[in-house]
Amino acid sequence: MLNFGAQSDVLGPLTAAQWSMWAAQQLQPEVAYNFAGYLMIDHFVDLERLSVAYRAAATRFGTPCARLALRDGEPIFVVDRSFPETVRCIDLRAECDPVAAAHQWMNNDCRQPLDLLRDRLTEFALLRISDGMSFFYLRTHHTLSDGYGASNFVRHLAAVYSGSVEDAAVDVTADVDFSDFAFLRDADRKYQESSRSAIDAEYWKSVVREPMDVTDLAGVNRLVAPRYPMVRELVCKHRLLNTQGNQLYAARVVATLAAFISKTTGRQNIWMSLPVSARTTAALKKSAGMVSNMVPLLIRVDESDTIGALTDQVATTLIGALRHQQFRRWPNLVADATRLGMNVEFGPIINILDFNAPLRFGSSEAASHVLTIFPIQDISVNVYPRLSDGVPRIDFWWNPDRYTDDEIAMHVARLELAFDGLVTAEPGVRLSSIEVLEAGERARLDRWSNRDVLEVVGPVPVSVPALFAQQVARVGDAVAVSFAGASLTYRQLDEASNRVAQWLVGRGVGAGQCVALVMPRGARAITAIVGVLKSGAAYVPIDPSVPDTRIEFVLTDAAPVAVITTAVLAERLEGLAGRDLWVIDVDDPAIAAQPATAVTAGPAPDDIAYVIYTSGTTGVPKGVGIAHHNVTDLIDSLDSRLPREGVWTQFHSNSFDFSVWEIWGALLRGGRLVVVPDEVVSSPQDFHALLVAEQVTVLSQTPSAFYALQSVDVSQRELASQLTLEAVVFAGEALEPARLGAWLDNHAGLPRLINMYGTTETTVHASFREVTLGDVDSSASRLVCR
Repeated sequence: MLNFGAQSDVLGPLTAAQWSMWAAQQLQPEVAYNFAGYLMIDHFVDLERLSVAYRAAATRFGTPCARLALRDGEPIFVVDRSFPETVRCIDLRAECDPVAAAHQWMNNDCRQPLDLLRDRLTEFALLRISDGMSFFYLRTHHTLSDGYGASNFVRHLAAVYSGSVEDAAVDVTADVDFSDFAFLRDADRKYQESSRSAIDAEYWKSVVREPMDVTDLAGVNRLVAPRYPMVRELVCKHRLLNTQGNQLYAARVVATLAAFISKTTGRQNIWMSLPVSARTTAALKKSAGMVSNMVPLLIRVDESDTIGALTDQVATTLIGALRHQQFRRWPNLVADATRLGMNVEFGPIINILDFNAPLRFGSSEAASHVLTIFPIQDISVNVYPRLSDGVPRIDFWWNPDRYTDDEIAMHVARLELAFDGLVTAEPGVRLSSIEVLEAGERARLDRWSNRDVLEVVGPVPVSVPALFAQQVARVGDAVAVSFAGASLTYRQLDEASNRVAQWLVGRGVGAGQCVALVMPRGARAITAIVGVLKSGAAYVPIDPSVPDTRIEFVLTDAAPVAVITTAVLAERLEGLAGRDLWVIDVDDPAIAAQPATAVTAGPAPDDIAYVIYTSGTTGVPKGVGIAHHNVTDLIDSLDSRLPREGVWTQFHSNSFDFSVWEIWGALLRGGRLVVVPDEVVSSPQDFHALLVAEQVTVLSQTPSAFYALQSVDVSQRELASQLTLEAVVFAGEALEPARLGAWLDNHAGLPRLINMYGTTETTVHASFREVTLGDVDSSASRLVCR
């Protein structure tokens, strides 16, 4: 029998570590804050000898012989004089599957939340699997003991049992030693009053000085209550690695998990939680009580780093964390720490269970297995570096309220790939080269990203003049440009633009330079644009309707070698940009006298075709230079989307990049460009009539301009029926599909309504989406593009 001697019933108040677990259980009474595990013993266990060893271990530590009570509303430990004298034995040998039955019994027990004021805090049981195998089970509430403390208890029990098997004397007459409770309180008090506590606080302040952006593996910050975790063992090729010491192994494993989280979430600052023993002295390491803590790790992951560099960073971070592992006043430092002590999770948990080494039990070695350590909010990767077979094991634990089975299967497969790639890789390998996607996932991603299409060798890049020349050769007599009742065929436009190019090249203009165009929309402007491009220079369009300050800014910033304009506008340009400008009158007879033949040298596909300045709504306007091949690639992409040789309108200013789409969508595909006069642009009624008169097939407009046109279309039903539009392309503003209902009612089937989105830097458009009736009926108010 246990001898309690003259021990008082009251063992005293709780330490900070113990109180944190008490508080956690009170806040979440439905959650089991238990530690549980078992020894797998591959020989017959003598129950009487086991009970003697069990009483000896209880006498040595006293921890299992304690319960909780309240004194003045505060929890205290008291002696549990009803502590059972013998180990409970559960015989499962008659079960169909004794091992499965044992696991079911143990899991049912350790998952059961305890009433801390009524229930015993520990449970011990011997589960007989067969005559030659038994499980010795231990479960303890975390208020009383942690995994390290439970391991100390079990090791002492195993040593006593092994000694009794070898006929060593066992003293069971000593009084139960409850000194551990006072010792832990004294150690806690001394730490809080020491300079070490202040040093630790300063260290952790430096770590958590920036806000913790903690997310789950889906990259979402979701508040989910801790739950009893589900478990899967990782099957990795890395298992034979642990040959260079536990510290290096731990650093590499932590680095692997950090890299995996970074690759999964796309984040660089990875916050993780590291459970620590907080046993910084030899005396604390001998305790069977609750001492452990949880500390944060901040690992910065850069894909360009090597595995060796990341491992070195982790090793340094681990050293710092372990040197300051006793600090637990996290609510004072972390604004969003809603739980206390060990229940503060800073992110995914990485748990290195180095105390779980095999031990001798009787006549053979027993393997130690952990069933549960504590409830978790998200995930925990538990590493057992010292198992009986010498091979490390890694378990993946997760909160079932946070992830579905399919999500876990995906994450486990990816994590196994990460461990296979990272743990065994040479230090010089870069993180960017490590794959975390399975072959099937990679194949799906390739399909979604059109990899097959992207890897097809595309057409040889060409310049805008080269592609325009192909249209001249193909449809030379077709009308290229219509404006204000006049028109130019492709051949006429080719010859007129050749004269402009000859004039420029003859005066030293060529590739690497730019020529400004201060001209309104019109056939002359189109001729000048094509001519500048043929010279090899880039054109810089400037709308003459803007203030002088805007014109001067662009001329100063772009520094063009010349400005092509009209005689009327030439006078306005004098003195702008603070320097002499070479101003060219587009109607200069000297240009008309130039040869109509092509210039000898033209631009390369990589040369800049145009420089268009942004509006400056987000700051100072900036000039964006776009290469020839970007323009020709854009137009080439239209073949499967818009009709060839259609009739296009140029509704927008030459200085708006939407005009690039309008001009070259027509002229590089053999179509006809209808340049809309200023007076028509400002009149939706006149513009509607122009669309009918010119038999326009492709209309490009901002949504706001189209809404005005739509109003006219509704009121002019007879004229509307004569429209030949095949496509309306929206850009420049967010589209409100709900406002298109009237148009779709009047024009079912055609034209197609296409929403495009992009920036000047992306060559007008970067995305293409057709608007459907479903979009019009959707509750979504605005549509940019998908």
